Amino acid sequence: MNINAEINKWKEFHEFLDDRSKVLFREDIMEECNWSQNTFYRKLRTASELSNAERKAIAKIYQLPYNFLFPEPENVVLERHKT
Repeated sequence: MNINAEINKWKEFHEFLDDRSKVLFREDIMEECNWSQNTFYRKLRTASELSNAERKAIAKIYQLPYNFLFPEPENVVLERHKT
């Protein structure tokens, strides 16, 4: 059985920030990506729907490595062993 676990590191990181930093980063991302506030929060919830250009812009604004915020999805394979 394959289990694809989508982990939204961007959302986790954003929620870790203090309120003032959240607002500053949100405003910068909204300006860079030409998003409304509603679009920002929708994209934050569903990071898998971001384009590569959007992901790169967001990582650049946070000054973090692209792969830190948007790691490649991993497949978890569970095997049943016969006993």
